[in-house]
Amino acid sequence: MPSPDDPGRLTSDGALSRLVRTGLATAAIDGLFSSVLSVAAYGSTVSRLFQGVASTLLGSAAFDDGLPATALGVLMHVGVAFGWSAVFIFLVMRSPRVRAAVATRRGRLGVASLYGPAVWLVM
Repeated sequence: MPSPDDPGRLTSDGALSRLVRTGLATAAIDGLFSSVLSVAAYGSTVSRLFQGVASTLLGSAAFDDGLPATALGVLMHVGVAFGWSAVFIFLVMRSPRVRAAVATRRGRLGVASLYGPAVWLVM
């Protein structure tokens, strides 16, 4: 259990720090994975991937807008990563059961193997 002086403790004070780290890590890891998958498996481009994300707001015009649409797609991707990270941190803060599960390496792997696919299915 973290000490009361630990800035990363599971309170609203430590939650913001955890959210920033988790959101950035999630955005970077997922962005890298999806970029590699888009290029290697689908023969597309990273720009087209993020234009596809932007197309949820801009429609098919996103594929003609070049860098601005790509940048919007990246920003949307980061926003979604932060949103799902916030949901997870909220669950950890509010649920002793989830908190206990993520206290061990095996538990973290188990939670990740459920949470990750659940997010993917919802998306």
